Amino acid sequence: MALEKPGNLEVIKGWIAKWEPLADKAIEAYCGALADVPDAASSAKQATRDFRHSLGL
Repeated sequence: MALEKPGNLEVIKGWIAKWEPLADKAIEAYCGALADVPDAASSAKQATRDFRHSLGL
């Protein structure tokens, strides 16, 4: 519903651009402690991007 209002897509994409690097660092820090899953961080970051893409973002 948020994307139905004109202008919201650009605002939300701006938020994503601002916060995605910080979120990626948090994912990397958390997944760094998961020694038994060496590609956990890259998988988790890709999952966030796939989810946003499924929402049209």
